[in-house]
Amino acid sequence: MTGSGTGQIIETTVLLSDIKTLLRIKETDNSKDGILNIYLRRGNNAIIKYLNNPSITDATAYPDALIEYVLVCYRRNGNEGIKQSSVGSQSATWEGGLPKSVKELLPLPYIQLL
Repeated sequence: MTGSGTGQIIETTVLLSDIKTLLRIKETDNSKDGILNIYLRRGNNAIIKYLNNPSITDATAYPDALIEYVLVCYRRNGNEGIKQSSVGSQSATWEGGLPKSVKELLPLPYIQLL
């Protein structure tokens, strides 16, 4: 992935390595790379759309936000559509759209005045 953002562009391989470290997946274990790369691609598109700035064409300029997006999606894998769920004393509620934890790592979206 390449493009222009406001931060330093980070290579996808570096992002994948960081994600594997956080998920405690061995660097040599490639069994999860496919799904992690899909989440990286989706995160890239979601962040670009959220920022709404035509000069930002690559979310790898915001590596922490992109990594957080992948971590959230990976942990929700299989439960993507849940809005609220309870099992015994455990409960879960997923927000729609870009997770709040990702938005907190991004600049405010670009707003065009008429």
